[in-house]
Amino acid sequence: MLLVMNIFKLLYKSIYSPKDIARFRHESVGKAVLYIFLLSLIAILPISVYLSLSFVQTVKIAKEEVAEQLPPFSIENGILKSELNAPLEIDLGDALFIFDSTGETTLNDLDLSINQIAFLKEEMVLTSFGTYNQYAYSMFGELTITGEELTHFINGIYSMLNIIIPIFAIMLFLFTAIGKFIQVFILSFIGKLFANRANLSLLYKDLWKISACSITLITMFFTIMDALNTQVPFSFSINWIVSIIVLYLAIKEVPKTEKIEK
Repeated sequence: MLLVMNIFKLLYKSIYSPKDIARFRHESVGKAVLYIFLLSLIAILPISVYLSLSFVQTVKIAKEEVAEQLPPFSIENGILKSELNAPLEIDLGDALFIFDSTGETTLNDLDLSINQIAFLKEEMVLTSFGTYNQYAYSMFGELTITGEELTHFINGIYSMLNIIIPIFAIMLFLFTAIGKFIQVFILSFIGKLFANRANLSLLYKDLWKISACSITLITMFFTIMDALNTQVPFSFSINWIVSIIVLYLAIKEVPKTEKIEK
């Protein structure tokens, strides 16, 4: 319990105090690892909640509306076939469902800034947060899929939401944690350059622990932006610039009499 309280106290101070970040070099590496996991967990909370609610709502509406409005269709030899002669769009609230077996709609026609599920002539495309994923029907080989089978598939997904969502959250947490560890690893080498320039004798493990705290401010900033569902321009550059500045300020707080531990 005391460890948890100390971790959260460090989290609070690392937002504004380079001196406290510098002092963290005296803590254990294990505590630094735990701290990175905590930051990763905090970072995914808003987007996990938002995507989970959005996914549940989308699947629910798809179960109730899409299956009813879709015309008879089949996917044969990697091609979507139906009797429609124009694209069909269904508003799912938080997402847009597009069905087009005519070939009129392509990836370039999709608005990547909104959530979409698009069944196009030769592929299915999912868009979200400015990104997209393509799944060519040919990936399924000679498999033939009918509209009735898709309805059963949607119903199956809806009944398994209590399993799918936790798995999604765990995967998101792991990928976020890996990204944080990579960032801390790179920052440690940048910190070594700052330390050498300031004539400080800091061990790599000390720089690694300082770097772990240096990403606190920017992590909390992006967490708040995600909670507000606000896109931040040049987020990659801002992430690294702020982290490096905080790291530099923290290393400046290390006494010049610092010696390498024997």
